[in-house]
Amino acid sequence: MSNYNLNHACLSGNLTCNPILRTYGEGKSKVFFGLAVHEPFKGRDGTASGRTNFFEVVAWGAIADNTAKYAAKGDYIIVDGRLVQDVWEG
Repeated sequence: MSNYNLNHACLSGNLTCNPILRTYGEGKSKVFFGLAVHEPFKGRDGTASGRTNFFEVVAWGAIADNTAKYAAKGDYIIVDGRLVQDVWEG
């Protein structure tokens, strides 16, 4: 058996805020934005229901530049990438 691990995520949803573009060092771009992903489902009694999950997204380089240029709060987008979990101590 191989030691192959997979970390791949594909999310589609709406931007919760306008993308925030930052430039570092030698013109390297980084963009931050929130993504709301709604999951509709039917309850046991057949009534329509759903839940929304919120994700913080970071993109780099040309993708960051294009996201900041063409996307705005409320826009529907698809994000394809990998998940990274941040741990905070307060």
